[in-house]
Amino acid sequence: MADMFSEFEEAATEAVDDITLKELDGHIKELLELRDKYTEAKKAASEINATVEEKENFVLDLLTKIGRSSYDAEGLAKVTKCMQTSYKVPKEIDKKQALFNYIKGKYGGDALMGLVSINSQTLNSWAKSELENPDVKSIPGLDLPTSSEYISIRRK
Repeated sequence: MADMFSEFEEAATEAVDDITLKELDGHIKELLELRDKYTEAKKAASEINATVEEKENFVLDLLTKIGRSSYDAEGLAKVTKCMQTSYKVPKEIDKKQALFNYIKGKYGGDALMGLVSINSQTLNSWAKSELENPDVKSIPGLDLPTSSEYISIRRK
């Protein structure tokens, strides 16, 4: 398998040697144009989504005003009012502790561990600062981190 990667690296090196700086400039220009196009498309999608949400709320209000929980728009679609309930994760330590104690007491530690999660950005930030301590060589339960290369582009 190591041979496979070395062949790839050699092929990549040969390909790079054939690329001129002018060609690299062209690829960067194309990348910037694609990013601009993507940004415009995201903005347009966001604007359309806002309009969709406004129209959904308008139709919901109409259904409510006419006292209907659903409506069959002939040949188009059936529209049904739905209700979704959601709970926010408590931010205060004492509330988190009360919730965790309740789950652990009623369903056990395994159930609690199945529900507890850490946001990946928070985990990455915490792990990086934890590993800055020279006494900490690894963190139990965490696999070795993965790394990926990327480019940063700052327009001139």
